[in-house]
Amino acid sequence: MKNKLPIYLILASGLAIAALIAFQVNWMRHSQELLEEQFQHRVNMALCNTVEQLSREPSCTGRLQSQCLATNSECDRELDTLLRTEVFSQTLARALAFYQIDLPYQANIVDRTALPASLASMAPAFSCSLEPLVPTEDHLLALQFDGRKNYILKRMGAMTGASFGILLLICLIFFFATYHLLRQQRISRHNREFFNQMAHEFRTPLTNIRLASNLLQRKAESSAAAPYLRIIQDASDQLMTQVNTMLHLARFDRREGLDASGPVDAAGLLREAIDNMGPQIEERQTEVLFADHSGGANVVGDALHLRNVFHNLIDNALKHTPAGTPVEVEVATAGREVRITVADHGQGLPAEQLPLLFDPYFRCAPDGEQAGFGLGLAYVKKIVDLHGGRIAVDSKPGQGTRFQLFFPQTPAA
Repeated sequence: MKNKLPIYLILASGLAIAALIAFQVNWMRHSQELLEEQFQHRVNMALCNTVEQLSREPSCTGRLQSQCLATNSECDRELDTLLRTEVFSQTLARALAFYQIDLPYQANIVDRTALPASLASMAPAFSCSLEPLVPTEDHLLALQFDGRKNYILKRMGAMTGASFGILLLICLIFFFATYHLLRQQRISRHNREFFNQMAHEFRTPLTNIRLASNLLQRKAESSAAAPYLRIIQDASDQLMTQVNTMLHLARFDRREGLDASGPVDAAGLLREAIDNMGPQIEERQTEVLFADHSGGANVVGDALHLRNVFHNLIDNALKHTPAGTPVEVEVATAGREVRITVADHGQGLPAEQLPLLFDPYFRCAPDGEQAGFGLGLAYVKKIVDLHGGRIAVDSKPGQGTRFQLFFPQTPAA
């Protein structure tokens, strides 16, 4: 799921952009329809205003009224004559100019009585009744425009250009971000594969070094070379731990390598970790105080990785504990959880470093010494999260550091 997350994000972003484009196109279409309605309304208002102005001209109304009461043909001829007069042209031009319409047009008269019955009740888009200029509503003054579509699109030009410009910018940003996301994902995958391969390559010679140093140590326990063999053994153990941690983290990134299928005795694992670290505890001239208040409560988890977690935390506490100062380890129940506490009395950490403590490759040491690769606590956090647990850390300069792990409790069988 984690590896597919960038693909899902890209698909979701693509769908969002497609929806945005569809919405924008629909909005532009709606804007065009609205502008056409406004244009039609202004034209009709100009026509009706023209008819009203002409109806106040005695030179226009007198003859029209008498002719239109006679026959439709005579009325049509008289109206056609009116369209060619200077009075009509000037009156219509003033009305169109008032409503800011400057398109070429053709004026004509529509006689409803001459239309088929199905069309007689329908008025043209740009028209107005000639009443009261004529005594009946059978005649309409209509206009036809050349280039009306281009006029509407021109009115929408700035708005359309800005909208498509913004959409183009969004699409470019999306494609640029997608390209770099996929590129970074590919680089990250290659780096992960390289480090995994490198860790495997280191593991084989380290295993050979450990085996050889063990054999030499058995044969030279009383010789002058024994301390140097011990150094080789400790260094190879430390490197092997780092290599194993890198491999474990890589497997967990692929959701592999965890077998959390059975109950695990947390107190027993802590005792094993402390016993296995006996030589380190003795070398650092300190002790580990262990308290078991769990009442036999278990957790569901992977014993191997939980043991490694406890080993990492105790080893980390030993590194920062002055000689002669004990490390305190406790396991107890807290409600429905098992709480594991590892506390040292070292120099502690400043508050600003605590949020970064579990980041991979982050290293901090109060005394200025930065050993290791900064993977130990990242490994601890990953294991705790995969077990459905949580981790808390409390540290103050000069007072030491306390780690608390909380795991869901499973009653002992």
